[in-house]
Amino acid sequence: MTAAVITADRAQRGGHALIRISGGAASGLADPRFRLTREGYEAGVLGAGGWQVGDALLHPLDARADGPDLVFSVGPAVVDPLESGPVRLVVPSAGFDEPIFWPELPLSRGGRISTGIVVPATAEPKPPPPETRQTPETPVPPEVVQKPPSHAAPPPGPGGGKAFGLANVRMRRFLTPALCGIPLLAVAGGGAWWALRQPSPPPAPGPAPTQATTLAPSPAPTARRDCAQGSVADVVGCAQDPDAIFAVAQRQWDAGQSDQAVVLMQIASDRGSGTSALRLAQLYDPNTFRPGGPIPRPNARQAAQYYRRAAQAHHDAATAPREALRQRLQGEAGNGDTLAGLTLRDFWP
Repeated sequence: MTAAVITADRAQRGGHALIRISGGAASGLADPRFRLTREGYEAGVLGAGGWQVGDALLHPLDARADGPDLVFSVGPAVVDPLESGPVRLVVPSAGFDEPIFWPELPLSRGGRISTGIVVPATAEPKPPPPETRQTPETPVPPEVVQKPPSHAAPPPGPGGGKAFGLANVRMRRFLTPALCGIPLLAVAGGGAWWALRQPSPPPAPGPAPTQATTLAPSPAPTARRDCAQGSVADVVGCAQDPDAIFAVAQRQWDAGQSDQAVVLMQIASDRGSGTSALRLAQLYDPNTFRPGGPIPRPNARQAAQYYRRAAQAHHDAATAPREALRQRLQGEAGNGDTLAGLTLRDFWP
């Protein structure tokens, strides 16, 4: 599955980012142009001069292949107008068209603290190689040490009998201890034989053999558990319907993976989940907004859009908060807020 990852370009100053499309190098490197859009706005397409109504394809500053991935960099013209939140990224040549979560990135003019910079992990020091100790060489038994060849016996001549007698004396000195040791070896061998022939004690009785028990195979992991793993594309491909996508999004939200959870909620809302639309509306609604989450600031227009989706899906729980937002916008429009008046016109009959 294709996925996109956006990080700050640490080689540049603020206002620069890297967009990585996994598996997109083969088809996308020749034409890395891309499109960024946001929902709920009349000017919802990012162009060279900012947000606009008409369609536009943007050119990256540069593009390269990193293995199978397509990596291209963008500058302040793209980073500065974008706020943290869900947007749709389209790279036509790579066949990529998915909602993504744009992270909080440092702007070219400053003003925001980046949460998208990935700090490289410090390499752990390698353990020192094990100390090698030189083992002393095994001493060679003296009997296998090669002795220098003895000199040839002198030819017989005067005194030869004396030499022969001396050799007999040496032979007797060698054979006498050897012959005396034969009885000792016989006695030792007999004792060993006697010890070995004694019957061994019977083995202690062990537990009676039991019939092997066949263990039942472990149950296969449920689809619900499998769908909670992997990227957004993996979850969407695994889930059965929009409500199942939202269920995974809620579990990821509870586990602290709020950025990916918001993207999954948007996908579920696009596919007709009223529960997901209501959850997104409450994230953006100024009446229910909570700081510190993945949405950096409230947006009444986005909330109105998702409330209308929830109402169209006949989600009764959206009626009361939607009416409260309408009354708030009416008050702001009465005080001269043009955007509040446009939101009322676009999302309420």
